[in-house]
Amino acid sequence: MKDSVFLALGKLLVEIELGMRITSTERNRNGQPSLWLTLDKILEEDRLPSVGDDYLNAIEACLDLHQSNSELMPEERTSELSRLIYDSIVVNLEKEFSRYRKSRKRKRRCDVSPSSMDLGLSPVSADTGSIQIFKSRNEETNIAGAADLWNASFRNSSPLNKSANNRQSSIQPEESGNAADQGAKESSKQPQITTEESVMTNRRVLDDLEPDVSATDSRALRASNEFFSKMEGFLESYLPRSYTEPSRRAKVCIIDTGIDLKHPSVQGAKKRLREMISFKGDSMEDETGHGTLVAELVLRLAPEATLCVAKVAVAKTMPEEDTQLITRAIYWAVLQDADIISLSLALDLLDPELDYAIKRATEHGKIIVAAAGNDGLNMLRAYPASNRNVLCIHASDGKGKEGGISPNAWDNDDNFMTLGVDISLNWRGKPIVKSGTSFATAVAAAIAADALAIISPEVSEDHRKRLHSSEGMRLIFALLSKPSGTGYKYVAPWNLWGEDRSDKLIRELILDTLKR
Repeated sequence: MKDSVFLALGKLLVEIELGMRITSTERNRNGQPSLWLTLDKILEEDRLPSVGDDYLNAIEACLDLHQSNSELMPEERTSELSRLIYDSIVVNLEKEFSRYRKSRKRKRRCDVSPSSMDLGLSPVSADTGSIQIFKSRNEETNIAGAADLWNASFRNSSPLNKSANNRQSSIQPEESGNAADQGAKESSKQPQITTEESVMTNRRVLDDLEPDVSATDSRALRASNEFFSKMEGFLESYLPRSYTEPSRRAKVCIIDTGIDLKHPSVQGAKKRLREMISFKGDSMEDETGHGTLVAELVLRLAPEATLCVAKVAVAKTMPEEDTQLITRAIYWAVLQDADIISLSLALDLLDPELDYAIKRATEHGKIIVAAAGNDGLNMLRAYPASNRNVLCIHASDGKGKEGGISPNAWDNDDNFMTLGVDISLNWRGKPIVKSGTSFATAVAAAIAADALAIISPEVSEDHRKRLHSSEGMRLIFALLSKPSGTGYKYVAPWNLWGEDRSDKLIRELILDTLKR
């Protein structure tokens, strides 16, 4: 059955509430993309929690009318459809317009086909030292099955019950097969999007700007270097150095373009690199440098954190169907018990499956940070940074001034920003200067890891659970922030841990914050 005007209206109502466009990710029994199933799944999983019953009933009526319209006789359609449209859609929207919006739980619709995706993961070898290398299987696993899998994995876990099975040694990654061929095989298994948004098959996903070689003497570069100097002083003063339990270290999962294990910063910290997986081919090789530079920042600014890395892209653009690789990577990060998931990428379309993965990850206490986007006021906040469960990160210079590349600050939102302008890095033996909310996201992930390391040993189990959550870290980031006067909040550790505050006062501020 072709999509009708009723489905188009239902889609529009959903997009208005979400604030983003959606695509047909669900498939019918014939394997074809189904907008009806996609909208139905959004309803049944309660992904529109801020709207009232009447608004949801109007969307549901659009789905019902799409089906019942084909059952009406031609002579019935004009009069009967007019009545049904008014009674089930217009009346509900009028009620919603005049009534306070409240959330509700939806009962599950019984005729929705479960979606499938490749979530199976198998280790290359049972014991590979300090770095475990995984590769994805081509067999499909139901999302519900994956949910059951991690429910079982975390049933008896707590934020500090980390797996300590990895030994402190290092290895080189195994490389096998042709990455391009494997990537093509994996891409062919992803749902093909057939809505109007699919005119552009490749979309920019990596959120960084080209290196600015002229910035080596700029004021912004000096401010950036000053930020790193202040971070070094902060870490030296406050970060615990010798844990009695290595399992207490925070783990950051970087979902990006892979990692170059020969990069000097990575080589020097290889004992802190744990698991790796490529969802785009078999090799972890980083062809763009993006993922490696993100890892360099996290390793430098969070010296007690461990890393796991998931490769989901090989270029600055990504086929729309490869969005599911990000979804699978988030599931994998949860299974590796990462505390923080870093997404230095920016999409312009909401993806329901990715949205659901984010929801499940945050339900398991995972902190997710993502890039706001680099198009300034020319584009809206990127996805998934626009998801409320995600900490959206904008870019500032080293003095806390908005860097001129972030999207507009949202009303009634935190609008966090941190260093992301004129950062001095190294790629393939050459110094480069990079800017972007991608790198601000890496800095934010490192600050979050440092906060976990400093605060966790000092608070109760209940406070620790609060701390190990996106909303808990949102509160901590607010505590680490100073208003910029432009709607953004500048996140820097010394905004809390400063010379003018005693350790006792800092602890009281943190405890009061985590009680909210």
